[in-house]
Amino acid sequence: MPDGKNISVRDRWNPTRPFHGTQEEWWDHFHEIEKGTFYPAEETFQRVQQWLENRK
Repeated sequence: MPDGKNISVRDRWNPTRPFHGTQEEWWDHFHEIEKGTFYPAEETFQRVQQWLENRK
C-alpha cells in the first residue's frame, strides 16, 4: 500500500484495507489514470462482449 507520500497506479487495490491520501495525491492519481488509453463506450462494449464470448 502507498505510504501516503505517493499514489501509484501500479499499487494493488485491496478493498479490505483503508486507502488514505491527500487531495493533491488523489488528483495526481486521477490525472495519471487519464493519461492511459481512452476507449469510447461503444468500443468498450464490443471489447467486453468479445471477452465474454472468448471465456466460453
